[in-house]
Amino acid sequence: MRKLMILMKFELENLTRFPILELILLFLAIASFSPPVAASASFSTLGEEVYSRISFIVSKYFILSFSTSYVPTVIVTSSLIAASLAFEIETGQIELLLLQPIRRGDVLLSKILSISFIVVSIQLLSALLSSATYYHKFVVYISPASLLISLYLSLLSVMLSMSLTLAIFAVLKRSLLSTMVALIALISPAFANVKFLPPRAFLRATDLDFLGLLGDTCVMLLMSFFLLVLEYYLYTRRVGT
Repeated sequence: MRKLMILMKFELENLTRFPILELILLFLAIASFSPPVAASASFSTLGEEVYSRISFIVSKYFILSFSTSYVPTVIVTSSLIAASLAFEIETGQIELLLLQPIRRGDVLLSKILSISFIVVSIQLLSALLSSATYYHKFVVYISPASLLISLYLSLLSVMLSMSLTLAIFAVLKRSLLSTMVALIALISPAFANVKFLPPRAFLRATDLDFLGLLGDTCVMLLMSFFLLVLEYYLYTRRVGT
């Protein structure tokens, strides 16, 4: 566990170097200052709502901030994982790491956890800033259910984009091409309107129906989990560098 934490610290330092830090800040700015359009419809009449409705409305659009930011989430995640892998391969850092008494699985796991932490944290902060922007005259209450659903949406988006990008990178061995192919595969469902793929699969999120959302996204969840486990297994069983 101690070695894993050291590896995560190393990954976080690499991921926040130029120009990746600027990419992360750009994502934060876009997500923060581009809240859901639907929220503006209730803003002018929010003062007339009963106090109990304020929490529901804020929680609903807090979730909406997550569900509508699927595209920027997968863009940032795919770019981060591909750029990180390419940087370590080209500079020889991965070979140096594997010469140390460190397990291969810990190297891959630290990369996955570090990128997930960065993207989910930024998305959570962006959603909070978005809610505060619209409801600055009110005390903002985020219900535990909406927070749970929002974190689930964020983690699912990160898992899906990371698993596909890792799989494509393992085949193509090129960061830019891998990112482009992965993004095409990840963003295409947004135009195809497929029921079990985002963003249509995220529609039940704003109804605070976690079981319904889980049913709609079970295909994404199982596919992402299967790919990540398979990639972890193959990576740890690989001979040489």
